[in-house]
Amino acid sequence: MENYVCYEGKKHNAECRKPCHECASYGIERRKTNRRRNGISLKLWERREGFDRRQNHLNTRSLYHWIFRRGASHLRNSYYTLVLLLIVFNLLNLADYFFTVKALSAGFIEGNPIMDKLFSVGPAAAVIFKVSLAVTITAIVWVFRKYRVVLEVSILFILLYMCLIAYHIYGAIRYY
Repeated sequence: MENYVCYEGKKHNAECRKPCHECASYGIERRKTNRRRNGISLKLWERREGFDRRQNHLNTRSLYHWIFRRGASHLRNSYYTLVLLLIVFNLLNLADYFFTVKALSAGFIEGNPIMDKLFSVGPAAAVIFKVSLAVTITAIVWVFRKYRVVLEVSILFILLYMCLIAYHIYGAIRYY
């Protein structure tokens, strides 16, 4: 059974001057009906950026907070720092390529199976793939720079590349 309500705020048939069925603001109560009968929802993706103004209840002394949360907030507010981070990412990517070429010429094997196949085709194919992937990641980070998760992942990539370059330098000092 459907309930009918006057949406002008008047009681049913008590304060109206004309009959209810002629009133434009009288109809089925919308709060109790299922308006999504066909199952299609036009809900958009999440629009929140991850930078809440409310006080966060995480431990502010944790390493995650200091490196990733504060770093992402700083990157969001400073485009120059973000551009510098993306340039450093691309330079570390090229340094990884040159260290890998040097290690392969010394007789070592490539640990990444995709890059191993590309190096078997030729070093030009490997550098084209590596640079195009780095430029694509840089463009994705730049386009979605207002989202905290993207900035935190970019900080993680930089830290991982720094560890990889440190590993390359250690291998170069020890084995070359």
